[in-house]
Amino acid sequence: MRLQAAQDAYEEWNAAESAGEQNASELKSLYMKAALDNRVQMAIVAVLVEKLGGVPDLPDDGEPAVRSDDGPLLS
Repeated sequence: MRLQAAQDAYEEWNAAESAGEQNASELKSLYMKAALDNRVQMAIVAVLVEKLGGVPDLPDDGEPAVRSDDGPLLS
């Protein structure tokens, strides 16, 4: 979702800049913020995956997984 927001912001900025619109610098700032938000989210995901040792399996029934006191998530 954040990646799409960054892509959309880039396209708006690029179109405004090509057309010589006054708000191009504002749209560039919005794009840069969206791109940074995406990078932050990806860094958080990377840290979580590293700490967990992988991506845990999620139950198919929509019920939250339960953590035992001494081990990994149980479904």
